[in-house]
Amino acid sequence: MMNLKSLLNLKCVYLFLTIGAACSSGYYSLGGNTACIPCPGGYQCSNASSSPVLCTAGNYANNGSTSCTPCAAGYYCPTDGLSEPLTCPTGYYQTSMGQTSCTQCAQGKTRSRK
Repeated sequence: MMNLKSLLNLKCVYLFLTIGAACSSGYYSLGGNTACIPCPGGYQCSNASSSPVLCTAGNYANNGSTSCTPCAAGYYCPTDGLSEPLTCPTGYYQTSMGQTSCTQCAQGKTRSRK
């Protein structure tokens, strides 16, 4: 005969296995899995029970991110799924956030790398 405490513990284990793991921010778990998986770079994991969402061009996300971040001025993100922004090369610049390309400096002008 099971006592009440044992019965409650079994119900908790059943719920844990049925619902899946309670994951921390930047992690996800699908299909009732009990293991939490870190969100890969280039994706956002804002909901622990949903698949990672690909960051679109103009944005990036490091490993374990809960959201995509717009590329800062001086950087660009030309493709979907970047884990880091790219620095504009020498002779090019970008003054706006969330851009997919850099602009070439005017003739006789240059932008040097920091």
